[in-house]
Amino acid sequence: MLSFIEGLVLLKDKNILTIKTNSGIAFDIYVKTELSKKLKKDDTVSLYSFLNIGENKLELYGFENLDEKRFFELLVSVSGVGPKSALHILELDKLEKIKSAILKEDLEYLSQVSGIGKKTAKKIIFELSDKIDKVSSEEILDNGKDVIDALVALGFSVKEARDAVKNINADLESESDKIKEAIKYLSNKK
Repeated sequence: MLSFIEGLVLLKDKNILTIKTNSGIAFDIYVKTELSKKLKKDDTVSLYSFLNIGENKLELYGFENLDEKRFFELLVSVSGVGPKSALHILELDKLEKIKSAILKEDLEYLSQVSGIGKKTAKKIIFELSDKIDKVSSEEILDNGKDVIDALVALGFSVKEARDAVKNINADLESESDKIKEAIKYLSNKK
């Protein structure tokens, strides 16, 4: 199985790179458009890869890091989500924001992707929430430790505080904004 590829960029299209390895073999690899835009011809690139075996074709998908590849593999494990749709989901935003949207059950966010309707978005949320929770919640909670402590000091239970931290906007930077949004979330829940 091809799990990693390194070589020179020979050609690039919108989201396909042709990479020539040291052995002289060249591979066409589907990548996020953002990655394709930042690479130039003759750049050396190292990518984690996923080989999709179709009925009449083999397709390689490339990722800058292992987290992205693993999340892609989770996405394609969902019935109705093919590799091209999974790649488009990865193009929505940063990986943590996509995971957060799934944990928040944000159907509208996932439905932005062409070919992903509300029914498929529900499947993604249903099938991946537990799997992502194991991966992401620890990171979210580690980053929100101070917010959890503040909420507990304000009288909320640890469970309520953790739930609120998982559901606040990940883009907020200041602790006070995070605490305000968490309190707002908990108030709306009651």
